[in-house]
Amino acid sequence: MRQTDYSYEECHKQLKLYNNDINMVIKVYLNNGIILTNESTNDVSINQQIYKELRTFMSHTIEK
Repeated sequence: MRQTDYSYEECHKQLKLYNNDINMVIKVYLNNGIILTNESTNDVSINQQIYKELRTFMSHTIEK
């Protein structure tokens, strides 16, 4: 509760919602209620991310 301005009841509600993951509750609070996902950074290198974006871009330009 010290990390947020949640009341006691709101803290219990958020902890129940995120399976008692304190870090996730604080991350969501600090990000204005938006849940963060790690889809774009699935343990791939920057080089792999660049080539993935290039392939996606090229496939969209070829289809048009």
